[in-house]
Formats: sequence, C-alpha cells, structure tokens
Amino acid sequence: MLQYNLRLFRGLLQDLSYLANAAITFYDHNFNSTSAHSVNVEEKTFCAKVKECARENCMHSDTCAFTRLKNKETAFYYTCHFGMIEMAFHLKLGK
Repeated sequence: MLQYNLRLFRGLLQDLSYLANAAITFYDHNFNSTSAHSVNVEEKTFCAKVKECARENCMHSDTCAFTRLKNKETAFYYTCHFGMIEMAFHLKLGK
C-alpha cells in the first residue's frame, strides 16, 4: 500500500503555489477535490480571486479538462476561460 507524508506534500504544494501564484489541486477519479491541495492563508492566489467572480466559467474549464482526462488523454495544457495556461495530468500508481 502506498503511504506518503501528507503534511510534507502539502508544504511542497504550498511552495509551488506561491511560486506560480496559482492554485494546485489534486482530484480523485470522480473529480472531487482531495486533501492534497495548496492552501494560501495569508493571501489568495490569482486563480482563487478569479473564482470569486467567475465560478461557473472556472468550473466549466475544469470540467472540460477532466473530461479529456477521462477520455484517456494522459497530459495536456490548455487555456482557461480567463486566458491562463492550465495543466492537467494523471498521477497513477505503477507496478
């Protein structure tokens, strides 16, 4: 069984989020946000600020990306409704 240090992982995600000024979120296979995500308590990321006023458009962009992943596309980048470059990819356990 795979085990990882969630506290350390969140710290790494937080650092990446700070450098990119963007949210980093991991979703499960049902497109539910997991506990592995970046959290910026001091200030909201650019993406979080956009989502405050354009949540439906953000969800549409995210849903389209998730659909592409479900259709077996393994990794890609795309431009969201706001013009930001986003990236989506599968993380899988290998044998």
